[in-house]
Amino acid sequence: IITSGELVVRTQGADGTETEVNRHQAGAIVGEMAAMTNQPRSATVYAATDATLECIDKDTFKKIASENDEFVSALTQLVTQRWRQSALAEVLAERFHTIEPAFWRELGQHFQWRHLSAGETLCQQGDPSDCLYMIVSGRLRLRVTDSDGHEGDIGEAVPGDTVGEFGLIAHAPRSATAYAIRETNVVELSPDGFELLLQRYPSVLRDIVKIIAERQQRALGFGQRSKIAAFALALVPVSPHLRLEDFAQALGRVWPTPGHALVLNSQRFDALYGYPGAAQATFNDPIHPSIVAWMGKQESQHQLLIYIADFEWSAWTRRCLNQADQVLMIADPEVMTKRTQTEEAIAQLPVRLRTDLVLWHRPETSRPQGTAAWLDRSAVDAHHHIRGCDQAHIARLARRLSGNAICLVLSGGGARGFAHVGVYRALTELGIPMDYIGGTSIGAVMAGTIALGTTYEELIENMRTTVSTKELLDYTLPFTSLMTSGKVTRLCQALFQDILIEDMWMPFFCVSANLSQAAQVIHLRGPLWQAVRTSMSIPGVFTPVMANGDILVDGGVINNFPVDVMADLSGSQHLIGVNVSPTTIQQQAYDIDFSISGWRILADRIKPKGKRLSTPSLIETLMRTHEVRGV
Repeated sequence: IITSGELVVRTQGADGTETEVNRHQAGAIVGEMAAMTNQPRSATVYAATDATLECIDKDTFKKIASENDEFVSALTQLVTQRWRQSALAEVLAERFHTIEPAFWRELGQHFQWRHLSAGETLCQQGDPSDCLYMIVSGRLRLRVTDSDGHEGDIGEAVPGDTVGEFGLIAHAPRSATAYAIRETNVVELSPDGFELLLQRYPSVLRDIVKIIAERQQRALGFGQRSKIAAFALALVPVSPHLRLEDFAQALGRVWPTPGHALVLNSQRFDALYGYPGAAQATFNDPIHPSIVAWMGKQESQHQLLIYIADFEWSAWTRRCLNQADQVLMIADPEVMTKRTQTEEAIAQLPVRLRTDLVLWHRPETSRPQGTAAWLDRSAVDAHHHIRGCDQAHIARLARRLSGNAICLVLSGGGARGFAHVGVYRALTELGIPMDYIGGTSIGAVMAGTIALGTTYEELIENMRTTVSTKELLDYTLPFTSLMTSGKVTRLCQALFQDILIEDMWMPFFCVSANLSQAAQVIHLRGPLWQAVRTSMSIPGVFTPVMANGDILVDGGVINNFPVDVMADLSGSQHLIGVNVSPTTIQQQAYDIDFSISGWRILADRIKPKGKRLSTPSLIETLMRTHEVRGV
């Protein structure tokens, strides 16, 4: 308790820089956070002037607290307020580092805190622009409605971002609706406060423009994650016996974004927070606001937070979901149980979180099986197969979750698809891992083979067979196609046997074209051989494949080089595309103008000698026709 003088409070960031958080005069107290939570000191306190203090030892403090609920309630509010101040100070120092801390304290009367639960709206499109918002922790999604009533998300706002600056500067209504997609803390800055800020520091407009530009870049997929925007994962066990601590630690160690990862289960949370039972405190408990503030504080100090939920539905599990940007449901694929209460809760969240399924296989597993039943059990955005604590598998998971997956896309192109082998060999020799692979036509054959873990030497042998006309071509009367397509079908069956796409260690897709619906088909599940056979059904050459009454043919008809599909599926910017379709083909003089009889060509072919007619072959024309779209 300060009896005279002034103290200054500073916190230290991850990079070692100190930020002034507050100053306290006579009558104020310091050290209450450590006393309340049994945690290490969260800040360093200096004497700004000569000062005198009265100290209360921990035992006396606990005795007072145990006998006075009002004292505990008041102190909890103070702790919450100071944690918020600390988090805000760090955000402001990062975004507006030219502004003196003393000015932020002066501006404090124009700040108002808002806490939003997931799904709660911060501001509505068309509302008056009566303040500027700054995100301190959590995440907002921005949505606009056009004149026809169609809604669309235009981006997200993360800690350090401002929202509502356009309307405040232009005196215009809100241009978008902002709502929380998880537990979020924001501060409102009043118009008077904003005017004072601009008068004192005009350069702040440059900082705001930079924030807007960064947000736009992220929305377009070109920006980097903000330095002060942590990514929070909730690991939810859906098999009762799983212990996820080692898995979470391994994931944190290989996470691509620099920065320390913090792994918290309920026991670890209690230990760090310093209050037994805090993790399971209900949401109407007096300490809940300070818990939320403390968790927000951790986001400012770590780039990755991994929350390990309980198997049973609990206050801690709910807390994990409220704080998460993404959910990983972790399952033992050999133990199928009924849907858990947590799975039901995830499906009913007010804002849908991206939810992936991780099937955590035993170390001796050679090939996953039974994935379809798990995918049918709960709606998930993607699934991942992990073998034990295999570092390569966990590193792939980390890259996929963080948007850093290394993806390979292989185009169609007939025999020129042999070039794909060279690219695969180069990537292998350079030690570049592959996290996702897909393709069209011959690219689908190659991608499927690579996804099975085939070496490039084995791939070369496979391709010698695949591109052999003897093995592929079985001519017939061309009522449906030039080939009966029995050989190509048997080849696909021999290569891929009974493997299902969803059971592959490496994620795979291929593309075909639905002629009946004039639509692209992306094959993500089902027998691998059927998907590849469909993707290489060159119209007129091979028999089309029927699916639910629709006619499916080679994917090159619609998308011969599906890099756009890969970008959508993977969410990654690290795409390696191999397009073996030439932009032009060698010019050649043909003995043909606007018409020619097939009988004439046949007679020319069977004559014993003499100059031959030069004409394009039907197969070459059909193959080039379906390639052109991908050039």
